[in-house]
Amino acid sequence: GDGAGDGASDTGLPVRCVDFHPKDPLIVSAGDDLNIKLWDCHLRHCLLTFSGHADFIRTVRFHPKADQTANHHTHTHHTHHLPWILSASDDKTIRIWNYV
Repeated sequence: GDGAGDGASDTGLPVRCVDFHPKDPLIVSAGDDLNIKLWDCHLRHCLLTFSGHADFIRTVRFHPKADQTANHHTHTHHTHHLPWILSASDDKTIRIWNYV
């Protein structure tokens, strides 16, 4: 084929929502192709594609604690990395995707 529309970055359909990782150079996007894509900002490359929603995706977000450091009672610092992407769709589902 001519390659039109079959690349990871160009489906020809609109992207409806995006979110930026709080620390890492990552973006997550969702569009009318019903897929969620994880992007490397530096490489400008799609790292992962998640599919499973049956209707339009209305929001996509990195978990709010995607990368935080917490001080516990032991007075040591622990990094809590929750490598999850959350999405909500018109198919009446909320999904959690692990991107590690």
